[in-house]
Amino acid sequence: MKPEPALPNGTETLPPSSNGVGASPAALQKLRIRMYCQGFGDCFLLTFTHKEANQPDRETHALIDFGVWREELACPTRAQVAEDIRITTKGVVDILVITHEHRDHLSGFYKKMREDFFVNEKIKFKQLWLAWTEDTKNNPLAQKLHEQFSFAIGNLVKTQTKLRGMSDNQLQQLDLHGMKGVSRELLALELGTEEAELDALLGDGTKVDEELRDLRANEGSFNLSPNKCALAEMKEIVGQANVKYFKPGQLIEHQPLLRKEAQVVPPGVRFYVLGPPEDMAKLQRDSSDAPGDLYLDANLA
Repeated sequence: MKPEPALPNGTETLPPSSNGVGASPAALQKLRIRMYCQGFGDCFLLTFTHKEANQPDRETHALIDFGVWREELACPTRAQVAEDIRITTKGVVDILVITHEHRDHLSGFYKKMREDFFVNEKIKFKQLWLAWTEDTKNNPLAQKLHEQFSFAIGNLVKTQTKLRGMSDNQLQQLDLHGMKGVSRELLALELGTEEAELDALLGDGTKVDEELRDLRANEGSFNLSPNKCALAEMKEIVGQANVKYFKPGQLIEHQPLLRKEAQVVPPGVRFYVLGPPEDMAKLQRDSSDAPGDLYLDANLA
């Protein structure tokens, strides 16, 4: 079934650039940007229309993220968005970009969605683009970041397990009600689960400890985290040879000598990689006192 007419809202068609930045008018005919307004979440479909010599116009599709924080509040639903992507791309997405591991950016790739839309090539992805921070096999700093993540999650799980075992009176006396709520919210965010499902997911913490040890040793995936599972499974679906990791300062553009089936960047298009920085101090700077530096004021958004 074709999605509701509301889906194209946020779609904008742009002419090719004439200033030499991003695209060449000789090759790129049109860029269409479709922003799916499904709620608190990101999903952008970029369609590049370009001309090849003595050939009809060709389209290249790039999907940037696919997620929503609360599925029950999503309108359109993830299934409607996925179906629109399938119809628009004719089942072939040349480039999939997953910016980072949070529910509102990748819940569209959770288990049920993968089975319904991405397994058995209902929608085929040619390449998966990720930040260097996900390259834990080859990048020492990425390995260190993932180790820190696993230790932090492990400590949060231990904290939450201990707080769950305390009575309301104990929490009140020790003024720990706030910590219990904050630790639950943070765990739900980082694992990619609903708070209501958190207790069943964590159990007594034993299974979490085992999986985190494997994750630190690069010997397994964190199966208790829908976020980690989604990214690991999408790597498998795309194929490890087609997973690309990028660093800030890199320029990604068309490579004329590359065989056609491996070519995903259309002629005249350039992608500039801006981050994340390869500097631990900058990576750890996650707050700002400047008004509007991180989020727009509600009156402006």
